[in-house]
This record gives sequence, structure tokens and C-alpha cells, in this order.
Amino acid sequence: MPTTPDRPPALTTHADLSVFPDTHTARQYALMSGFLELRLSTTEFRRTWYASRRAALAAGERPAGRLAEALDTLFAAMEEADTTEADLRTAVRTALDTTPPGDPLTRLISACGLAPLPPRPPTTTLPTPGALWQRAAAFEATPTRTVPLDSPDPATATDRIWLQLARTTGLFAPNGTFLLNIGARGLGHLDWAPVRHHLGAHLAALLGDHPDQPEFIALSPDGRTALAVTTEEYDIWLMHLTPPWPALPH
Repeated sequence: MPTTPDRPPALTTHADLSVFPDTHTARQYALMSGFLELRLSTTEFRRTWYASRRAALAAGERPAGRLAEALDTLFAAMEEADTTEADLRTAVRTALDTTPPGDPLTRLISACGLAPLPPRPPTTTLPTPGALWQRAAAFEATPTRTVPLDSPDPATATDRIWLQLARTTGLFAPNGTFLLNIGARGLGHLDWAPVRHHLGAHLAALLGDHPDQPEFIALSPDGRTALAVTTEEYDIWLMHLTPPWPALPH
């Protein structure tokens, strides 16, 4: 779950959410974007959005101004007994139009239940995302584990196996942080994004061009181990990667 600051910040604009991305209010906005992008079903959106709203209230977060007005208006629309899915999408879109969304990478990371962190200073001690994608796409690449795409819930199974591998391979730093690159939605060209893992995070359902078809690579902060997740013809592949890494320019 997102951490709570010692004194919950006042949140009035999307700029505030960028400064305080590890808040339940920021999570609500990330879920709204995920719903409009068809990455969450209506049922899943309602469940997770209500949970984030309750958590924000319990944590004493203080949305104000246009953020508060947009969230309260959306809440009222969701409480209407005769609200259809089309009505809900219109209400969510109106809320986002009222408070224009911020960085798409930050929104996507937050929607997964991860905490986006400030960018790291440039370094040449870590492999580039491109180098690891080259390794994962090599002809001789073989999966460590697979999940059939026609299984009942491939995304949930992938997240469960990914978390097991992350823990056993040392992907996480002691504080739960790791580096992420999303090879979909035009984000693959970006550098590593530092994030913090939280229990309940659901990466496989969202980190791809299509629901339940993940494309992402996670790297340990020290660069010693990585997990690549790709969608192949019949299966989702999870690959544990270790040095030496392919040499590509930074």
C-alpha cells in the first residue's frame, strides 16, 4: 500500500501529485487513467478506486481546490444507482479533463500499485534497458517460468510467479525498490524508472499494449539481477537474467 507522510500534504493540482506520487490520492488518479485506457474493468476500477478513496480519508490526505472538486463529483456519480458503464467513463473523463493528467509513465506505475520514485542521476555502471531487451529477445533466450495465455487468469499467475522470483533472485533492495522499464505504450525508449514494490501490486495486467499481455523488465538497483516478462505466441515468459550484459552505448 502507498506510504503515508508524517503530515499528509495538501494536494490541489497534478503538479502536487507528481511531488507526492506515493499517496492514495495519486493512486485514485492513476486508476482513473487506467480505466479510460481499458486497462481495468468497471468492477475492478470501482473496487480499487473506492479502496483508495477510503485509504486517503483514513490517512488524512487533504485534496483541495480542483482536485477535491473533481474527486467529489466523480464519487457522487459513482454513487448513483442507475450509473451505466458509459456514464461512468464520461464522469471519469470529465474529472481528468478538469484536472489535466500528468506524466503517463508515473500514472501507469501508480496504477499498478507501485510507488514511482524520483529519477536516479545518470550512470554508466548499470546496463541500459536496451541491452536487457536485446538479451531477452535473443534467439537463444529461454524462459525461467511460463504462464499459458489461455489459463483462467494469466495476469494474476504471472504476478505471483514474478514476486516469487523477485524475492529469490534478490531483485529488491532492502527498502523494496527496484528499476523498471516498460517495453510497451511507447515507453520502452525511456531510461530505468526507480519504483518501490508494495504488496498487492499487479504488474502483468497493465504493463503492456494490451490487457494481460505484459512487456517489462525489472532490474535490481545494483544491476546484478533482472527479470524480463514478455508475451509470446502462447505463453507469458518470465526470464531471470544475470550478467554479463550486452554492451550497448548509454
